Amino acid sequence: MDDTTIVPGLVQFLGSMRTGHRGNVFHASPLVGKPGQVMTCAADGKLDVCDIVQDSISTVLSLDGMLFSHLMLDEHIGLVCGESGLHRFDLRVPRSSQPSSSLFPTGESCKSCAVYSAAEAETSAYVFAGKFSQVELYDLRFLSDSARTIQTFQPSCLSDMDDVSVSGIDVSRDRKELLVSYESDQIYTFPLFPSHISDPTTDDMISYSNNVIENPHFGAYGAHLNRFTFLKCAKYAGPNDEYICTGSDSGHAFIYEKYSGSVVSMLKADKSTCNGVVPHPTLPFFLTYGIDSAAKLWRASSPVDDDVDDSDAGRRRAFHEQEYTKSMLVSRCSDIQAYLNKTTSDPDLKDMVVTLLPDEVALRSIDINGRLFHGLPEVIFRSLFHQNPFNPGSDEICNDLRNLPEVLKSNYYDAINAVVEDDEIPVRCGIHEFHRRISLIRLHHQSHQLGIRINPDRPWNLKSIYEEEGRDDDSISPADFIPDSPGDWLPYDCNFSNSIMKGGRALTNDNLEDFYLTRYCRFSNNYPNVQRSNSSENTSSDMEEDSAFDASKAWDILLDTITTLKEEGNTALQQGSVHLAARLYDKALAYCCAAFFNYPQSNLDFLSSHQKLLAKNAGHYTRWSPLLKAFISVRLNLSMTLLKPGIVDIDAAHSQAYLALQDLRPFTKKAGIVLTGKRLQKSRQDEPIQTFQEAKELEAKAYFRLGSVKMQGRQFTSAMHMLEKCLQATKEYRPNSPPDRTVQHRLAEAKRLSDKERKKRRKQFRFAFGGDGNGDRDDKGDHEGDEHEL
Repeated sequence: MDDTTIVPGLVQFLGSMRTGHRGNVFHASPLVGKPGQVMTCAADGKLDVCDIVQDSISTVLSLDGMLFSHLMLDEHIGLVCGESGLHRFDLRVPRSSQPSSSLFPTGESCKSCAVYSAAEAETSAYVFAGKFSQVELYDLRFLSDSARTIQTFQPSCLSDMDDVSVSGIDVSRDRKELLVSYESDQIYTFPLFPSHISDPTTDDMISYSNNVIENPHFGAYGAHLNRFTFLKCAKYAGPNDEYICTGSDSGHAFIYEKYSGSVVSMLKADKSTCNGVVPHPTLPFFLTYGIDSAAKLWRASSPVDDDVDDSDAGRRRAFHEQEYTKSMLVSRCSDIQAYLNKTTSDPDLKDMVVTLLPDEVALRSIDINGRLFHGLPEVIFRSLFHQNPFNPGSDEICNDLRNLPEVLKSNYYDAINAVVEDDEIPVRCGIHEFHRRISLIRLHHQSHQLGIRINPDRPWNLKSIYEEEGRDDDSISPADFIPDSPGDWLPYDCNFSNSIMKGGRALTNDNLEDFYLTRYCRFSNNYPNVQRSNSSENTSSDMEEDSAFDASKAWDILLDTITTLKEEGNTALQQGSVHLAARLYDKALAYCCAAFFNYPQSNLDFLSSHQKLLAKNAGHYTRWSPLLKAFISVRLNLSMTLLKPGIVDIDAAHSQAYLALQDLRPFTKKAGIVLTGKRLQKSRQDEPIQTFQEAKELEAKAYFRLGSVKMQGRQFTSAMHMLEKCLQATKEYRPNSPPDRTVQHRLAEAKRLSDKERKKRRKQFRFAFGGDGNGDRDDKGDHEGDEHEL
């Protein structure tokens, strides 16, 4: 290809430059007004200026420890952040005359800083610098070795924590907000001035700083993880700073909507870890960088192609037509229960009262028997092989927003597993707060796919605004309004708990209500019902003050939810929408497992009696109920659907039918009794005969499903065995009724095909040991007939 050929989408390599550093280069930036000159700082403690034209290197500053980042205050004077603190330098002064003392009085490490420039100032006299969990605003006009601290910014949840550190700082375009990213935590925004100050000046800065010593954070953002590398930045983006972007351990670049806290884009930017996202100041471009050797340039374009229907109905149609991907509750149900049994007895989790529902477990192959990599070795593995085996999502560089729920689940599971493994918790703000943010983001994601709007204070109630608007659309079903994950709903709804967790929007509007209303309502076109509220309204708006918690109501709601999902799945199956049916049954299974699995119940008070019963009976639920019947029916319906053309997952279909049989074991031994105890060796007498009849009916269906699985897997002898058990179970609950003709027909077919297979194997044996030569032709004929009949 000719060097002058321009190919859209390609970035041409121009060349490399020699830096002279003997350690990782952490920051490089061109010097303004000096073409060809680039300033670099690195792990060797040197701040250098590289002249590309002259091919020369001059060292400006050399300090003990690593240097992480730098910035210029004007043409000559700048600041550099390093392990020994924040240092000032002057390009006009020789290296030997540069000040070596830190601007921090106590010399703490500093990884990031940002300049604050007032409207009328030509050069800045103020700088934000981070140390540990605090960001401090310094007045640089003092000529002493240390600068004067004017204000301190620190999230209340990180107070007095010395195991977190600031990894990135940014200031909004209008100079009213401060953005701070933390290693081993998330992202926070702080108000710099009251909302009525339209264009802050230096006088405003001085006046306001005399009245405010420490600022509370205003917004909290994050569902990403920031622990494997220590210089992940966070930046404002958009014409009005509508977005916040950052990198993550999973290799994704996260772009958050500042108003709602939702993730509007998630780019697979690195095969290991994405360290940062740098937006262009005016154009719709983003630059991402990380462990990979190449940075990536992205262009923000229209959300969809012109030929794609992006209306509300079009989004729902696309959502309903998505291919089914089985959840871990389908693929690894037994492993999940084993892990949850382990967490149930973990004292740290009990003390923290964490939320971990069955569908929130994101197991990997190394989790049950112990972690293969732990701490630093995990980081080294990821860096050496430039890949990330620890998170789901695409392996390719792409917009990976479709996989957002799975990535978020994996991140939350990592945080929980850190507690279980007695490892460093990757989110120091707290597990509950991390769960709230993830739930909020997942619910926003679900609502965007369905083309509906949500109440930011009660996002799990997906139907509320839709009903308030009086909309009636056949393209949306009752099942669409049910949150995809039970963990995004149950812990936050007073119908399921007497001590609900605080949920809802990411903004701490109860502390800064006026700031919120005047600053964000201009971006609230998607949220027309924004009203003043306080934290108590966020947590108890659905509950009357004098009402007592009613566990029976929780079970009724749960049964109605599962029944709705099952019936909608049945409808989809009848209409030929196999993938939609499987997704609905899988979703119903998540709610069933929330009711019948043994796991840390957290604040879900209604589970208490169930959990005790499961513990007494080896994980079996030994009380026959409509909810248990629905659970078993969902498993059997899913098993049937997994054998349909377009899916055909024989192993998963077998697993669901087998697990249904296990759930039925206590009730199918003999009429009038129920098996109980750790090994189901005991029995409870005087059980109504109806329980035995209903359980046997479901048992017969389970054996029929297993027979169908064996038939499709060409295990005809096993299929005969299962179908015979199906007929036997039917006879036990309907002794005077004739056998089911469908089962009889299937059994006859299994016997015929079994005989055919046996004859074919005999012919092959005779041919292999000296047949007359016709066996090959006969065998071929039998095989063709077999395929045709199947």
